[in-house]
Amino acid sequence: MDTLKFAPQLTLNLKLRSEATLQNFYGHEQITHDLNASLVETTHTFIYVWGDLHSGRTHLAHAYCHQAEQKKLTWMYLPLAEIVNYAPTVFESLENYEVLVLDDITVLSGKAEWEEALFHLYNRGLQTGQHLLITANCAPAHLAIQLPDLLSRLKNAVIFKLKSLSEAEKLAVLITRAKEKGWSLPAEVGEFLLRRWPRDLDALFIALEKLDHASLQQQRRVTIPFAKEVLGL
Repeated sequence: MDTLKFAPQLTLNLKLRSEATLQNFYGHEQITHDLNASLVETTHTFIYVWGDLHSGRTHLAHAYCHQAEQKKLTWMYLPLAEIVNYAPTVFESLENYEVLVLDDITVLSGKAEWEEALFHLYNRGLQTGQHLLITANCAPAHLAIQLPDLLSRLKNAVIFKLKSLSEAEKLAVLITRAKEKGWSLPAEVGEFLLRRWPRDLDALFIALEKLDHASLQQQRRVTIPFAKEVLGL
């Protein structure tokens, strides 16, 4: 798993999810295509991605960094909820990264010093031709941003909304994910997970990993009784 790259002022020990890729961000093919294409551009790009809590914002943020690394681009990922208690000086010199991802701008809304620091960071990144990706839980117009110039920049970004997947789409994703891992998930087990396990994809993928590992260890097929036993349901 790739270690997060932080500014010198930060000592947080966080990592990117190794399994988070654009290729396995299911149900948003046009968005992942456009994100990949943005990294080919030689001039500044600014993308704003928003969706609800379980829409996959952080998966996409991590995947964008992985894609940048594959393209030999320097990158920085910052989970803003983790750094908001630091000083806004953590934004200094971040424009020197070719790709910058700021996850969950919502937490900075209404914090004057942070808003100003982000506004200046954006302007510096514009000069260096940086690829900037920002995530949030709502559209720019609904953020509680107080700095008009910053809000204007956010509204002018390329904006993508992440939709919530239907139950049928989630089931298809689970079956596909298991297949990619080299095993077959019976549809009835997938339906059982959707009824009895937290329904966000990250949690469902954790369940799949547990079932896969236990199945290999015990040399047993994945069935509903087996899932109940392994997952404590």
